[in-house]
Amino acid sequence: GKLGRGGVRVSVLCDHGTEAMGGIFQHGRFFCESSLGGARVRSSSSSALDDCRVTSSTRETMLSTLSTEPDFSAVFLTRLLSRNARLEEDVVDQLLHSSESRLARLLLLLADSSEEDDKPVSIVLSQEALADMIGATRSRVSTFMNSFREKGFISYDRHNGKIEIYTAL
Repeated sequence: GKLGRGGVRVSVLCDHGTEAMGGIFQHGRFFCESSLGGARVRSSSSSALDDCRVTSSTRETMLSTLSTEPDFSAVFLTRLLSRNARLEEDVVDQLLHSSESRLARLLLLLADSSEEDDKPVSIVLSQEALADMIGATRSRVSTFMNSFREKGFISYDRHNGKIEIYTAL
């Protein structure tokens, strides 16, 4: 699918029955494109984080569009390669950096800090979800969030999960 507005969480169910966060996708992002590979078993599920508009298509329609629409194919391939590069960075980040650094990087990615202005970006996400995404405990994430707030990098309302992320992070 392609996300028009809002946010989507993709989760993966592991063989031993635990669920892992596969990612959070914001406006304009493609997700669940692994189905184009022809797998017969669905390995992930998606759920809306808030009101959103999603465009979905069948595997056949998507493959046909990729072969007949070069502009669309270029955009899709660019996004796919960008995601692949980010996944490689995530692996390196998990292996080499502290939980605090991983959380800061994740918050910047979720805020899509490529914007040119200095306005804070708001997201709504629980500490548990953030902990799942960086491979840490919720209590560690709480400690880091308090530290980031004290340093002026974020505003955070723990009760509703609203986080405002400043590009200074």
